[in-house]
Amino acid sequence: MRALGVVLVVSASAVAVVLRLTEPAWFYGDAGHDDQLFARGASALLQGEWLGPYDNRTLIKGPAYSFFLAATYATHVPYLLALVGVQLVAAGALATAVARTARSAGLGVLLFTALALDPSQLGAAGSRVSRDAWYSSICLLLFALAIAVARACAPKSGVSARHLVALSLLCGAVLVLYALGREERLWLVPSLAVVALAVSRGRRNSEDRTAGRRTAWRMRGLALSVVAVVLATGVGTVAMINQREYGARVITDLAEGEFARAYGAWQSVRAGSSRPFVPINAAQRTAVYDISASANEMQPFLENDVGGWRQPGCAALRVCDDFAAGWLPYALRDAAASTGHFDDAASAQRFYRRVADDIAAGCRSGTLECGKPLPLLLPPLEDIDIGAVAAGSRASLSHVIHFRESAAPPPLTEAAPANYELFRRAIRGLPPSVEQKQAQERRDGPASGAAGVLGTLYMCVAFIALIPALVGYITNLRPRSWSTVHAPELVWIGLAAGLACAVRAALLGLIDATSFPAAKTGYTLPSTGFLIVFLAIGLWLLVGQFAARSRHAPIPVGP
Repeated sequence: MRALGVVLVVSASAVAVVLRLTEPAWFYGDAGHDDQLFARGASALLQGEWLGPYDNRTLIKGPAYSFFLAATYATHVPYLLALVGVQLVAAGALATAVARTARSAGLGVLLFTALALDPSQLGAAGSRVSRDAWYSSICLLLFALAIAVARACAPKSGVSARHLVALSLLCGAVLVLYALGREERLWLVPSLAVVALAVSRGRRNSEDRTAGRRTAWRMRGLALSVVAVVLATGVGTVAMINQREYGARVITDLAEGEFARAYGAWQSVRAGSSRPFVPINAAQRTAVYDISASANEMQPFLENDVGGWRQPGCAALRVCDDFAAGWLPYALRDAAASTGHFDDAASAQRFYRRVADDIAAGCRSGTLECGKPLPLLLPPLEDIDIGAVAAGSRASLSHVIHFRESAAPPPLTEAAPANYELFRRAIRGLPPSVEQKQAQERRDGPASGAAGVLGTLYMCVAFIALIPALVGYITNLRPRSWSTVHAPELVWIGLAAGLACAVRAALLGLIDATSFPAAKTGYTLPSTGFLIVFLAIGLWLLVGQFAARSRHAPIPVGP
């Protein structure tokens, strides 16, 4: 059986590598706020220039993906091979953690195979040179390491303090990448908390429920301290370098610092009529122009739409006469840059601090009527349509369960010649010109239809397995059944994976209802891995229940 498991793991890994390498990587080379931004950061890192010269785009997104691109280039590892390598490492770590918890190598092999061949990673979003596919693997790896650390902290685990410190150091390092990878850092915290609290308790059917509890608490404190120190050191180091290079101790000045404060305060001003997807309407802008000289500097740029930031919202959301939420932050930053306030991060922070202070003063004096701002560029609570959020959440879950990302064919790479050269300095193996790159994509793109075939297969399995998996969790939530299945921690690991899917769907539903279309996009990629984990564990629990009952069933006796 062990040999068969090794063969399956090696075969799944080989197939995953082959499928990944037959799907060409593509990118929007002219997307200065996305794909191009990461390539620019990686190119600058390779030249020893940190994230490059400062402008109003440099710090808008976390730098971890640029670190990944730079590392692959520096080590001469092909980009797609590095990407699938991270995916396989995450799949292996999670499968190992689950297998050890369940005491079942078969479950580990099944889970690894399913995660390694996840078809969503082979579609357009997975093949794009952007952070979504990489980030989804980092999330799974962090989840796996959290399980490993929690198991090591359980009473009578038998793990030495040295081994626990090593696990905690690794978990902390991956947590740093997670924190620097995207801006919505809190969505995975509930699942990690469930794992940490439930798995570290150990098995309830232990022969001695009190022995080793004091040691277990010391181990938990040690693990938490190590992870916290590594996280603070990693994130703090990046913030300090940003302060040294650019003048502001922030990681992403789009979602934190004075810009986020000014944006939230401006949204809270009550003027004109509220509209979906328009967080700061013309009346709100005018009200703030009247009381803030700093904000008024941006008026010519914004009101004449010099940057053309209304057009994307018109195309995506049919908001054509104003700035839609997904693009307004960039319009505000371009407006400030046009007035000379983005020479460095310190001057940008000072400028937005003045805007935020002026709005706050207007709210206190009664000159402005204001609500209560929310963090993360979200509109005031009263402007959020809960029904729209629920609809977006359902759409996101449906997108994940249908594995629709696997069905999206990659488009052709688009880039101006200068921008294409930027990618060539960050990714090895690209053809000399964008025209040759497009010719390569036309030739190789349809070579593998495996993504669509696997997507259909996974979708069918997901629909068939969903109800049985739920039954598996429900029947194993009863304490008396744990002694039969021998895996109470496994129940909580699976439920934590399901919680991750639900929280991610709720987050995307909120973004979809307030900012820009997100529920049916590559933002769902982190959810597919957690869905696979949820279904695999639920089915294993159900099968385990049936097997245990059949073993304990009375032997029928003839008349």
